[in-house]
Amino acid sequence: MLRGLGRLDEARAHLEEAVRAGKTAPGVTRDTVRDWRRDLSKLLIRAGRLDDARRQLERAVEDDEAACVPGAPRGSFLDEDLGDVLRALGRQEEARQRYERALRYHVAVFGPDAFALRELHHRLGAVSRELGRYDEARHHLEEALRVGHPLLRRDIAATAAIHNDLAMALRHLGDLDEARRQFEQSLGVVEAALGPEHARVGLARYGLGLTLWDLGRRDASTDPGRAS
Repeated sequence: MLRGLGRLDEARAHLEEAVRAGKTAPGVTRDTVRDWRRDLSKLLIRAGRLDDARRQLERAVEDDEAACVPGAPRGSFLDEDLGDVLRALGRQEEARQRYERALRYHVAVFGPDAFALRELHHRLGAVSRELGRYDEARHHLEEALRVGHPLLRRDIAATAAIHNDLAMALRHLGDLDEARRQFEQSLGVVEAALGPEHARVGLARYGLGLTLWDLGRRDASTDPGRAS
């Protein structure tokens, strides 16, 4: 393990030097330096140096902007990467803005129905839920299920996570019946794929249990005869 960590430090040092030299080296374009910064950010994330990764990604976005053709859509996969780091740092609002920028770019390039938008909608839905923006969360999570529909059966973990996040947003919005349906779908997906003892199954059961409890209290409050 220590040997592996040493190699990571050595790799980081070389990448940092490549980025530093590449900024002034003849024949090295800003696009190339941008890609080097992205690779360096991945290594920094793995080393737990999230602030350093954030700085590298912010500089990579600047390089991308400088190389962008006038009139072309602004934003790219770099905004998605930066959003992930900002979210991990607890800066959800900034992460949401980055995800939105990345989404606008991908919609402009690939169209609104591209399967590639699934993960962006999922990220936006999850971070919107964390910020208490439950209507936005619902919209993006429903979009994630819609555009990802052709391949949902092949990606069990992502499909269950989207259903689960959507259920939690719906629960906050008071739509308990639809929240129950989403938790049931999440539970059915992970239980069939991973078995009844998996941790993801426990999470889905917990959310479903709380929602059924809420439904029971709602029904009791609207029908006093059921509470007796």
